[in-house]
Amino acid sequence: MNLVPRSRVPRSLATALLVSAVLMAPAVFAQEEPDGGPTPEEQQEMLARAQAIAQPGPEHRLLEKLAGHWRMAVKIWGPPGQPPKSLTGESDQTMILGGRFLEVRAKSEESQGQHIESLVIYGYDRRLDLYTMTGFDNLGTYSIEAEGVVDEETGTVDLEGTTLDPMSGDASSYRFELHPLSEDVYTVSLYFETPDGDDVLLMETTYTRVP
Repeated sequence: MNLVPRSRVPRSLATALLVSAVLMAPAVFAQEEPDGGPTPEEQQEMLARAQAIAQPGPEHRLLEKLAGHWRMAVKIWGPPGQPPKSLTGESDQTMILGGRFLEVRAKSEESQGQHIESLVIYGYDRRLDLYTMTGFDNLGTYSIEAEGVVDEETGTVDLEGTTLDPMSGDASSYRFELHPLSEDVYTVSLYFETPDGDDVLLMETTYTRVP
């Protein structure tokens, strides 16, 4: 059997194979279903539901309101009793993948000899009815993830997650609060949970839209 290296498979062919696999999957599984499994009508309903939740919903249109170019004013808190350190930066925010995710690319001024760059992807998982966030920056070789819900009264999105502390190696819980103040201003606050279970504010970023 001759195997074609992945790099030599035309992208259009690879895409066609993927689409064919998705379309053929219901028929293949239907043949393998034991007696008493879903009827063809039920399978069509299941497929229709899967296709429906794959499309962007009203929650994604809320994320779309954050698209644009923004100035950032960042405050970072250190040891207790010390004033926060202030940084400034800019952020370009774009809806990607057919309006399903908000990509946030940010860069701050120099801090301790380097610029802080970050990439954050916000989304809304319609399977789970949860907002999601995945973040990367040039301060580490790992990503962080969080998920949560929106407060319908305030519009604040509360996202929670856990990560490994790079110094201690212990699990650490954190929480992001995305709080809209107006159409052109919003804040993102980062809290870490102490061993006593208290939330401590570590960083707050105020985003102001650039006209």
